[in-house]
Amino acid sequence: MAKLKQSRISGTDSVRYLRVSSPGQVETEYNPEGISLPAQRDDCIARERELGSVSVAEFIEPGRSGKNIEDRPAFQDMIAYLETHPSVRYVIVYALSRFARNRYDDAVTMMALKQMGVQLVSATEKNLDESPAGRMMHGMLAVFNEYQVEQSGADIKYKMSQKVIKYGGTLGQAKIGYVNETVRFDGHKVNTITVDDERARFIPMAFELYASGQYNFHTLRDALTEAGLRSRGNRRYGPGPISIHKIGELLRDRYYLGFVTYDGVEYQGRHEALISQELFDRVQRVLNNERRAGARQRTHNHYLKGLIWCDRCQRRLIVMPGRSRSGQQYFYYICRGRQLGTCDFPYLHVRKIERLVEAHYATVQLSEEFRDRMQARLDATRASATTMASRLRSQLDRQLEKLDQQEDRYLDLVGHPDRPKEKLSAKMRGIREERARIQARLTQADSPIDSGYEILTTVLRLLSDPFVLYQTASRRARKIPQQGHLWQALHTGRRARSVRRQ
Repeated sequence: MAKLKQSRISGTDSVRYLRVSSPGQVETEYNPEGISLPAQRDDCIARERELGSVSVAEFIEPGRSGKNIEDRPAFQDMIAYLETHPSVRYVIVYALSRFARNRYDDAVTMMALKQMGVQLVSATEKNLDESPAGRMMHGMLAVFNEYQVEQSGADIKYKMSQKVIKYGGTLGQAKIGYVNETVRFDGHKVNTITVDDERARFIPMAFELYASGQYNFHTLRDALTEAGLRSRGNRRYGPGPISIHKIGELLRDRYYLGFVTYDGVEYQGRHEALISQELFDRVQRVLNNERRAGARQRTHNHYLKGLIWCDRCQRRLIVMPGRSRSGQQYFYYICRGRQLGTCDFPYLHVRKIERLVEAHYATVQLSEEFRDRMQARLDATRASATTMASRLRSQLDRQLEKLDQQEDRYLDLVGHPDRPKEKLSAKMRGIREERARIQARLTQADSPIDSGYEILTTVLRLLSDPFVLYQTASRRARKIPQQGHLWQALHTGRRARSVRRQ
């Protein structure tokens, strides 16, 4: 190492190391390098002239915030270059803060440069020389730079938390359905989130489709893509279909209800909600039921998949493909416990399982007395709801009449010299807002309940004979009422006992 250092003493070449911290510093000017890099280069060239040195290489770290030198590839390339070019005497940087941002990296790198006989030179801090005072100043600046980095990080984190906690703001890139936008408010710029007119309409569609129980992540993504949903794209990739992973995140994200989460705590956001709480809850029920049922809907799908269980070991039965001697493919159910070697439940052809489940419905029936009692409750509830809706409409109509009278009184005072315009305007605005709220309640009060009544009445009629209902239902419809272990035919009942005897 001493010989390497001695051989470098005769050299006068130099290399430059230029760096900016963020992409914004190199992407906001006509010059592709931005403003900072050319300015750093000019000062470094002036310092080279003072030293009588010739620059033989330049290493640029554009748009990298790298607090540690391990995160800077150009810096690593420079060190490798120095190891193979003994003629280089100087590494010239614009300022020490561009070189190292913490004391550890500064000490380790300075030791490596010293062993190679290379001197670090700052273009703007000319008192950093090899004298005792210069080395002391170097150490003090290294400590100060580390403090500045950590203090800036703490300050940014605090401001980010206040943006969420106090103002309901969104941090970072807008989620799909929204866009980042800068608006002017009271003479200054505010970074905020607004609804994406192009993609927002697909968010309620995604929730509604999945809430129907007839889509999985793959088929939902296909339906959204066919309808026209595309990601925004970025600098590397153009717009395209959203990923399956994003579909799962989207359906669980309470951000679309108008909330933001920071540090594990949820706050009311200032962005517009795209879905209702009721719709979100329906989707979560479908997600939870599918997870508990274990029906992942990949290959070898079957409408009973994930819904039947072994009575011997309480494990789920899974569908598997098989092939007969003639080469024809068929499917059968096998106990998961048998796969693990802990159960002796036999292999059962899917057709046999289907017949057993269908036969089970012949043993299930709602009594006529129960159906009559439920129908009477429906009739009473409908009558009560109609009466309450009529009373509510009358009450709201009276409130609207009072608001009209108040508005007329305030209109008579408009232009009166003794009445302040600001207070009258505020009163009028309050009346308009209250009228809008009452009219919204009137719309809800007028909503008919007959449709729900007819649906429940039809359900009671169909359940008079579940066996016929199940026989006539499609395969997709057969699966829906069984979600979430509400029904497990092989666990209970006479047919379950017959399966145990197989």
